[in-house]
Amino acid sequence: MPRRDTLHFADFADTDERIEKGLRAFALAEAVGWSTVEARLSRYGALPAGFFAAAGTAFHATRARLVAAEAGSVPQPA
Repeated sequence: MPRRDTLHFADFADTDERIEKGLRAFALAEAVGWSTVEARLSRYGALPAGFFAAAGTAFHATRARLVAAEAGSVPQPA
């Protein structure tokens, strides 16, 4: 992600703005490449090391919980 490409929020409480910025961040990450994103996130130190060992699993588990919650039934974590 070019250093000049930043995502500033006018109102972080605004759900529509958060979704818009999240989709923009996803598009930027996809353009840069997921391995680059993973390496930069790892260097930043905001996520636990275990996240990178099982990032795909963590993503799919989170997605399953969110989809189930939207449908009205929340599965128990494995």
